[in-house]
Order: sequence, then C-alpha cells, then structure tokens
Amino acid sequence: MISSSAPKGYDVAWRRRHLAGLILLCLAGGCALVIHSVQPSVRLDGGRDPIVDPQQCSAAAEKIDPNTASEASLRRLYGIGPSLARRIVEYRRRQPAQAFTQPGDLQNVPGIGPKTVSQN
Repeated sequence: MISSSAPKGYDVAWRRRHLAGLILLCLAGGCALVIHSVQPSVRLDGGRDPIVDPQQCSAAAEKIDPNTASEASLRRLYGIGPSLARRIVEYRRRQPAQAFTQPGDLQNVPGIGPKTVSQN
C-alpha cells in the first residue's frame, strides 16, 4: 500500500514482509544456537579415539640416554627406526668419550637432522 506522504515507489507492505522474514530467520538461528549448545559436541572422526602407539607413549614417559641406550630402546623414539638406531650405536662405539653431551650432537650421526632432534 502506498501512502500519499511517502515518496513514489516506496512500498510499506514490502518492508513489513521482509522485516517479518528477518525476525523469523533470527529466531531460527537463535533456536539452532540453543540446540547446538545443549547437545554434546559432534566429533568429525566418527567418535573414534585417536590411534596411539604404546611404544611411543612409553618412550615419551621415560628419558632415554643415547650414550647408553640399546638399539631397541632407541627405536622407541619417534622417527628412529632400526637403521638409525644401529647408526647411533655404531657412532657411539667409534667415539672415545661420551658421544652425545648435547641434543644437537645427535645430528653428527648420518641420517639425523634438526627435525628428528626437535621431535624427540
């Protein structure tokens, strides 16, 4: 409906329809927020627990000294496989004194870089 005082082309009924739609949209959004806050969170991985390697957990719980650890103990460290563990033990045997006094000394072993040292 166009009133005589309103400028031409100004439709008051059109604005009321859109205002009512906006109110309904806000109510629906508010209801969605309330429902979301009441429900327990939904996990994207389907509700499964993450896979944890028990060897990595036990290695993280204990301190492993690379100067005295066996190959089996070294393999429990993240990123250290059988060949790297063997290289660490061989490098340690060739050194007259303690081969590893600082964490960065492990980088002297071929195949071990800063990334591997920082992960352990």
